[in-house]
Amino acid sequence: METIREGLVPSSTDKPLIDESVRVWLREARSTFGMTTVGDLLRRSQVKELTSGSSSLILPRLVDARASIKFQTLVQADEVARIQNVPEGTGKTFDIQRIANLTYDTFTEGTAPTATDPTLGNPQGTMAQLGKMTKITSFLQRTSAVDFVNAIGEAHGSTVQGAINDKIWTELKAATTSVINTAEGALTEGTITLTLLRNAKRAIEVQKWPPADYIVTGPRKFYQFLTDGLPLSATATPMQFSGAMSEFLRTGGITTFLGLRWIVDTVFGDPTAGSAGEDYAALGVMGTSVAWGQLGPKIRSEVWREGREISDYIVSYVEGGAKIVEEDSTATISHA
Repeated sequence: METIREGLVPSSTDKPLIDESVRVWLREARSTFGMTTVGDLLRRSQVKELTSGSSSLILPRLVDARASIKFQTLVQADEVARIQNVPEGTGKTFDIQRIANLTYDTFTEGTAPTATDPTLGNPQGTMAQLGKMTKITSFLQRTSAVDFVNAIGEAHGSTVQGAINDKIWTELKAATTSVINTAEGALTEGTITLTLLRNAKRAIEVQKWPPADYIVTGPRKFYQFLTDGLPLSATATPMQFSGAMSEFLRTGGITTFLGLRWIVDTVFGDPTAGSAGEDYAALGVMGTSVAWGQLGPKIRSEVWREGREISDYIVSYVEGGAKIVEEDSTATISHA
């Protein structure tokens, strides 16, 4: 049980976030500690630290494993980001190498072509520790360790993923190269329409990027688009959007529409005031528009004791940061 972190796959790899070995390990741990309380595990770990000098605690590893399973049920903004592995000792910032779009040259037969240096850039992101700390009160210490791991693992996992999403979506919304404005006036909430989507996709393509392949928006704007933005009346043929609507009626969501993967996330925001500059949606190119730099695993949990309070604490966090890389490969739909 000392190798659980080896099974927690960072989000920067192409492997599944968590493999079957971690699930098996977690099931075995639950069986082993099924009747054990949180306090028993903490005391057992403290004795181990005193006798062996080891700080390897079983409780935070269990929380890590449960949180990693929770990740798979959540919206993961880092799935659409360019992942930047940050090595140890880098500090609080990380550099992202980029090359500006190139134009072609016409070569003349028999004449050596002339080389030109590409325009290089290195946008710099800032790292932070993002997570949550929970006090393990005397009451919690008397609860089942399995129940505690399930509850804290889910809660801390959701918090860490929410922090990652917030950082990435904030960078997307900050892009100003292509801002597509809604037609509504001041103090009137805007609606995403097919025309706005077309204009946003075109704004990216004219910058010589591949077509945008994802859009992120809030749940309110998503459902407004389905009910108000789609021309499902006299302007549309009866079968024009039948496939997308059938999927929506069956699952409650639309996976792909207009070549866009639809990501519906409350973290992105759902403004309703109709104020100037309200962001309703953002489009981007997967793995290109925004980067997520990460140091170490996606979640890391630690436990320590505060002797003055006769209390224990557990903290779960990720060390990372987001940075817009190719601003002209993004487009935002906003209120004018």
